[in-house]
Parts: sequence; C-alpha cells; structure tokens
Amino acid sequence: MQIVPTSLVRISRYYMVTAIGYLILTLLIGVLRALSSIPDPRVHWEPALLGWVSFPIFGAYYQFFPTLQGRDLKWERATLPQFALVNVGLLGMFATAWIGSQSGLALTTAIYGLGVILFALVIVANIQRSKLSLTLTYYTTSLAYFVVAVVLFAAQTLGASLPWVSRPFIFHAIALGWVILAIVGAELSLVPMLQLKELRHPVLAKLQYVLLNLGIIGMIYSFGVVNFQLVAIWGSLVLLALLLFTYIILVSLFTGPSRLKKLDISVKYFLVGIAYLLAAVVTGILMAAFGWYQLLPIHVHLALIGLVTNTIVGAMYHIVPFVVWWEVYAPRLGLHDVPLLKQLFNERMAEVQLYVLNGALLIMLVAFAIANKALLAIGGGILFAAVLSYLWEMLRAVGHRRKLREWSRQA
Repeated sequence: MQIVPTSLVRISRYYMVTAIGYLILTLLIGVLRALSSIPDPRVHWEPALLGWVSFPIFGAYYQFFPTLQGRDLKWERATLPQFALVNVGLLGMFATAWIGSQSGLALTTAIYGLGVILFALVIVANIQRSKLSLTLTYYTTSLAYFVVAVVLFAAQTLGASLPWVSRPFIFHAIALGWVILAIVGAELSLVPMLQLKELRHPVLAKLQYVLLNLGIIGMIYSFGVVNFQLVAIWGSLVLLALLLFTYIILVSLFTGPSRLKKLDISVKYFLVGIAYLLAAVVTGILMAAFGWYQLLPIHVHLALIGLVTNTIVGAMYHIVPFVVWWEVYAPRLGLHDVPLLKQLFNERMAEVQLYVLNGALLIMLVAFAIANKALLAIGGGILFAAVLSYLWEMLRAVGHRRKLREWSRQA
C-alpha cells in the first residue's frame, strides 16, 4: 500500500521540526542531571514525553488520518492554534517546574490539556468510520488513552483529589496507551509499504490489537490500585501481544519475493526500536514481579531512547523527505530535473547515526548498571552529537522548499 497524501498538512512539518528541539532540550537536561541535581524530575520528563515523544505523533496523525481515508483535513484552521496551545503549555510547564511554581505549573498544564482536547476534536472530526483501517483503529484508540491521561493529570495538578492517579499511572497510560499503540499501528502500515510488501496475517494483527489493549488496561488499573503483582501479570499479556506483533512484522518482511535489495533505512530503525521495546517490557515485568527497582533507569531509557527515539528518527527519515518532495518536486515532474526522494538526505549518514545513536545508548545503559555518572555523561554527549547530525539532515531536507521560491520568481 503506497501512502500518497491528497494534500499536505503544513502543521505536520511544524510538529516534526519542533519535536527535534524538544529532543535536544531533553538531552541537555539529561546530561545536566547526570552531572548535578535538578530538584523537580518534571523538568526532564515533560519535554521528553509530552514534547519529543508526542509531537511527532501529533504531526503524523494530522497527515495520516486524511491520507489513509483519501480526503483533505477538515478543521485545518484549528491546527495552528492547537500547535500554539501545546507549545505554550509545555514550555510553561518546563519553566514553572524549574522555578518551583505550583500555581504556574497548574495553569500551564491546563493550557497543554486544552491543546490536547482541541487536537482530539480535530481528529474526531476527520474520522470516517467506514474507512477506519487497522492503523487508524490503533490511532483512534491511542488518542483516547492520551486525552484521558492528560485530562486526569491536569485535573490533579489543578488540585482535584485523585489519589489513584499516581505518576506511574500517568506515565504508563501515555507510554503504553498513547505511544506504543501509535507506534504499532504505524509500523503495521509503514514497514510493509517501505519494503514494497504486504502485511501478512491481518487476522493475527487484529487479535494482537485486542490482546495489547487488554494488557494495557490491566496494567493501568494495576498501577491505580498499586498492585505490582497484577502489573507483572498484565505486563506479561502486553509482552505476548508485542511478541505477536514482532512475528507479524518479521514474517511480512522476510517471506515472499522482495523487490528491494536491502532494508529501507527507516525499517532498520524500526526493527532496532522493536528489539528495545521487548527489552523495555521485560525489564518492567522484572521490576514489578521481583521488586528490582534498580532497573528503573534502564527500563526508562530502553523505552524513551531505544524504542521511541529509534522509531521517530526512522519515521522522520521517510515522512519529512517524502512530504517535502511531494510538495516541491512532484508537481514539476516532466518540467524540471527533480531529485529522487533519497537524494533529499544523506542515507549513508543516516546509517552512521543509527550505529552512533545506539552505541551511545548502550554506553548509557552500562553506566546505569554500574552507577557511573561520568560514563553516563559520555554516552549522553555522544547521543547529543548524533542528534545534532540528525537535525542537520532534517534541515537539509526541509531546505529544499527554497526551490518553490526560486521557481515562483522564474515564473
């Protein structure tokens, strides 16, 4: 299935580029935390989870919902105010957490929550039930988890008495419900499409959707009642569902004839991310079942850098060049010499970044295991360099939009 947009949603590009800024901020704060103490951990996890992780999903949903349903985006005028709300809210949350202003944190969390609700309204307005593919079913479900989690978090920050809404409850509602469902749903479409293949075992994929949601709901409930044995049991169901997902992806990739000589660069990132996803779930189960809470930093970084960063970087190496190429060069086929899609970025550099990024992560994981802050800072520094290189490649791709101005002047 080739995914070709009916029209390009400008806000998607804004979200993709802005997300990289939040990634850089997250890494800088992480290195600072390794070298010194920061009083409020929200200074670190808010730009990570609500910015770097969530912004690419915002951008992808704005483009994929209309594209996969074959129509233009409704309510597009609301996307810029929505973008402003979540950025003002998130930057305000970061600043007020840094200075320790509880009232300011409550206000800015509410602003972010309003942005999320507006986003949900736009997406719901663009849902055609008759055209809900498996991927869009995953997306719609993940959106429900995210709205509920953010509304509960905002209500608690504003002073509502919600003792069962703990930090692990919110983290896992967002990380499992919002993020992992979005990733799994996207890869069920993107991985076969990028390799010019078809998704194998679609019936198993639907079963996997049911199992994964049962596991996620069970885990969130278990965190609410603070029963970690239940967390381990429901986490095992999540692991089973993700192993089934991994099987479907691998069978889709490596069975039947292939029209490509090698794996697409985005697919390579996705496969590495899936390996980290399984490792993150296993470490989470071990913590819940046996109380091995010393694994917490490893668990978090397996998820946020291993799974999420590999997946987002891989996705952007397809989405950003493709959107720019479709906007700039597709209308001029036959009129001008136009580059190939992969000429909009340096594929060899993308592969180097894959190795450097994951090498840095392995250094960081070893540093967590032996509690060595100096080694952690080294790993963080290498990771930061890889991210700057990645940012440069994304800016190069986006820079091709200058051709539009050149051609308009010539006309």
